[in-house]
Amino acid sequence: MTSNYENRLRKISNDQNHHFLALYQNDFDHKILGYVHAEIYEEIYADPSLNVLALAVSSDSQKSGIGTQLYRCCVEFAGERLKGT
Repeated sequence: MTSNYENRLRKISNDQNHHFLALYQNDFDHKILGYVHAEIYEEIYADPSLNVLALAVSSDSQKSGIGTQLYRCCVEFAGERLKGT
């Protein structure tokens, strides 16, 4: 039986037109050490932008650059997706 968490994650993952989700996993056991969730934000009075809804890194992995890498991934995504809109 799937949990509400799994259902929400699946819904977000399938909505690639509006949501961006990236995970950071370690190389050993593929444990998720951090994630970022952002949404394309459209307004009437401004160009579309990317709104970071969540950026988290496990407490054991903080201060190792994972959050910075996830943030840069968002910036790269925004540059690719929002170019020319």
